[in-house]
Amino acid sequence: MIPAPLVLVGGPLVIASVVYLVRRLSAIAALLSASTALAVAWLAGSVPTSAGASTLSGWVAGGPWVVLGRTLEVTSGVQAPLIAISLVTAVLLLLAVRLQPGGIFFPGLLAWLGVAAAVLVTQTFTFRVLLVEVAVGLTTMLLQGTRFGSTRGAWRFFLFSTMAMPLLLVASWQIDFQTANPAQVELLDPAVLLLTLGFTIYLSAAPFHLWMAPAATEAETVSQVVALSLFPMLTLSVIVQAFERYPWFASSTTPYQWFTFVGILTAALGTVLAFHARNFGRISSYSLMVDTGAVLLLLGTATQLGLICAWALLLSRAVSLVVWAAGLCVIRRRTQSDQVDTATSVGWDLRLATAVLVLGGLSLAGFPLTPGFAARWMALGLLARAQPSTALLLLLGTASSAAGVLYAARVLLALGPHSAEPAPAERWQWVNTVALLLVIAGAVLLSLYPNPLLSAAAGTSGTATYFP
Repeated sequence: MIPAPLVLVGGPLVIASVVYLVRRLSAIAALLSASTALAVAWLAGSVPTSAGASTLSGWVAGGPWVVLGRTLEVTSGVQAPLIAISLVTAVLLLLAVRLQPGGIFFPGLLAWLGVAAAVLVTQTFTFRVLLVEVAVGLTTMLLQGTRFGSTRGAWRFFLFSTMAMPLLLVASWQIDFQTANPAQVELLDPAVLLLTLGFTIYLSAAPFHLWMAPAATEAETVSQVVALSLFPMLTLSVIVQAFERYPWFASSTTPYQWFTFVGILTAALGTVLAFHARNFGRISSYSLMVDTGAVLLLLGTATQLGLICAWALLLSRAVSLVVWAAGLCVIRRRTQSDQVDTATSVGWDLRLATAVLVLGGLSLAGFPLTPGFAARWMALGLLARAQPSTALLLLLGTASSAAGVLYAARVLLALGPHSAEPAPAERWQWVNTVALLLVIAGAVLLSLYPNPLLSAAAGTSGTATYFP
């Protein structure tokens, strides 16, 4: 029998090498990659967690797998996050057929999925941190893509994310040393602080958010979703695993105080900046700063409901970013710029893309009747009971972010002397139209029936019995 962790980690990596050979055949590469991601999602949900049990007619075995003295295991807390990450990955791979230039994106994202699976199934914290750094490198590569002249966003992401690694490795060393010397409990206090700071850096809290606006401006739209959505989901999974593995970390008040403080700072800064954003990349990145602040504030509540709301925000963020990226890609191709003012009146020729862009932007802001509203409303309700001032801050953030999106909509639909001439019809234009219609249909469905996202968030958070 083959150990389940080997299939979940090795499968995407092996298929990624095959996809690399056919990467120029976008349709074939996308279908093969997306099928692999869906297979990982299915296997993550069906693999047994008990030792001795198996699936796929006995070919794949559950339970722990020891490699060089290190344990890899698919636990109940690993399954739901891996399913969510795999499904989002599959959607991105399918959208990339028309919305993303070829090259390394398909094999790169599939390899990223394999590394993410390795992060989740690895039980040793030190190796988990090292594997997260591998995911950081792959994310940087995807952000860079084919834009070799634009390195600021990708480089800043790599720089800021790598800053967390030494903090977490030192914390891991202190934890291991204290385990070998139980009497030296004073080592755990700095370990708590180092873990907290490392996790806030991974979540791109202020002031470690400076990569977001350049990356959202320079990178291809689908690649942005990897850094702005998939990586935070992986980070939250690592945080939850740290809470589960180290009860002294979950029972300390330090992480929750820091999460609350940094969350307020990040949300307030995003609220101020979003109101003045006049660039498509900045509009989305500043809206995400408010969203990141909300996630940190929810973690600061130290409750299971707060964790569920945090997962709901990240899942709805993935949906919102996919919608936003689909519309923005079409508009960028027409204007060859990320500045809002260069897109004056373009919306009349690209009505469908403009509708998708505005819907995605309002969803990122948590506006009513969008996919992002239900999760934001849950967060507001929870924070209003715990800290009413933070709930008011998030309301202001929603209004500020929505104002930036509505400004972009006004420019896109303006009539003036700079109106663009209709662009010549592209080959396979109907594929873009069908893709945008499917994106709108999915977004509207999740706006009216958000239960799938909320149920997935509840399943992803687990029992959360580790909170004080």
